[in-house]
Amino acid sequence: MSRYLSVADFGAMNSLLSLMIITSVPAISILLVSTKYVSNFKASKELEKIRFFRKKVFKKLISYETAILVLMLLVSPWVSSFLKIKSYVPVMILFSILFLSFLVPLNLGILQGLQRFLPLGICGSLGGLLRLIFGILLVLLGLRLNGAMMALFLSSLALFILPFYYLKDLPKNDSHINDLGIGSRRIQAYSFPVVLASFGIMALTNMDLILVKHYFSAEQAGIYASVAVLGRAIFYFPGIIVIAMFPIVSESFALKKNPFLQLKKAIGITLLMAGFGLIVMLAVPDLMLSFLFGKTYSQGASLLRIFSLAMFFMALINILANFLLAIERKWFIFSLLTGCVVEILLISFFHKSLITILIILTGLTFLICSSLIFQTLRLNFNKSLMNPTGISDFAEIKRPFV
Repeated sequence: MSRYLSVADFGAMNSLLSLMIITSVPAISILLVSTKYVSNFKASKELEKIRFFRKKVFKKLISYETAILVLMLLVSPWVSSFLKIKSYVPVMILFSILFLSFLVPLNLGILQGLQRFLPLGICGSLGGLLRLIFGILLVLLGLRLNGAMMALFLSSLALFILPFYYLKDLPKNDSHINDLGIGSRRIQAYSFPVVLASFGIMALTNMDLILVKHYFSAEQAGIYASVAVLGRAIFYFPGIIVIAMFPIVSESFALKKNPFLQLKKAIGITLLMAGFGLIVMLAVPDLMLSFLFGKTYSQGASLLRIFSLAMFFMALINILANFLLAIERKWFIFSLLTGCVVEILLISFFHKSLITILIILTGLTFLICSSLIFQTLRLNFNKSLMNPTGISDFAEIKRPFV
């Protein structure tokens, strides 16, 4: 897209993508919640409950989303004005993508909870491939920014449909199953911290781009967007470890086994993957930017070095946060949300240059990462904090769930 769109349109596209990621945080919670409970069904050999679980969640999602979509379409002109985008059509397409983004994670979470990693990988890879193909075709047809956003909508639609094929073998629920044994209150109790944690992670990695688009020129925002797209690879690539770790740790926790063994492996692989990416970005940032985005963007080389370091810390934060969610801890969320608020305040007051933005981001991610490491080590060395009964912090166990 950086080669076919103008620098201004490229910056606008990435600011919209960052806004999409932040506003779709509850959708991420749907992924983790469905992974969590399906992994529990798998551990207790109750696979016949999965179809009933999916049906109940789908019905609620569609009813809530329809009302929210209408509201979001009404505020499209205001959003386009804040991001300095002349047309509000791309914003309307964005909100349509958000509607799908809340439906897609449910089936993907079921695949993840069942530890069917091959179909999960196929769905993710195909989604990316279709996004690329649709994006090239629609932009070449002259649709520019609107075409790039439509590519996201079409690939999201395909990603919603495909997982049904890989889950067609799920056992049908017996007619006597009308209660999952977990109830809405327990799902909500677990969902709330998941939403907050996911929001914290996504805001920390995307809010800077939105604020840069607001405070800086279109050209500067475009250069920063190329740096963010490339640098965030250090954060996203080790995310495949999270996909595998979360259901395994969740299942171990449900079976009252030691989950820290999986964490050590996940941390080790993440350090290798993120560390290798960091070394490459530090060594040849100008080459990476000019090769992938074009020579116009190579001026962001000095920015990429600093941004990559921040994303190295974010990769570790992502692993630790998802581990703590899998074992149903929640106090770490305070560190994430505090960091988000501080990031917004500091960038709002101190935005003299793009270097200043990156110093703020790197400092905050380092402090948050240190806080999560301390909290995780504290749990590891003091096993009594792990709630030896194996009962969740969030569960209310004294009365049955309806």
